[in-house]
Amino acid sequence: MLGPPPGAPRSVSGTAPRVLLVEDHPGFARLIELTVGDALGTDVELVLAGDWAQAGRALSAGGVTCVLLDLTLPDEAGPHLVDLVTRAAPGVAVIVLSGRDSPGLEADLLARGARAFVHKDDAATALVPALRAALAGGRRDPITG
Repeated sequence: MLGPPPGAPRSVSGTAPRVLLVEDHPGFARLIELTVGDALGTDVELVLAGDWAQAGRALSAGGVTCVLLDLTLPDEAGPHLVDLVTRAAPGVAVIVLSGRDSPGLEADLLARGARAFVHKDDAATALVPALRAALAGGRRDPITG
């Protein structure tokens, strides 16, 4: 079963930069793991957290470069999750991965400090460019990608 053991995030590759995937659905987490692994191989270390509590512990431990953040977790939900990440780990790049798609959501997330918003339906094609841009210190342009 993909996902961290209870109470601890799980590392899946062992190399830096460290990318924290905060996602509670094992199937989608596996898709992201494969997508990132196929594109970036061992160029990133992917750490999985299944809820905000696990993510908070991983961020407190330090060393996280980028967070791939679902907006609907078992213990927290909503755009304010971006605020929680940026307070817990100032300077960490945040890419929001969500199935939500409402008017103004992306603008709200970017205003809160997210580097990019990737709709889950587009993750297979849009995530890697957004991740590369975030790791390089940039933002994904919402119009040109």
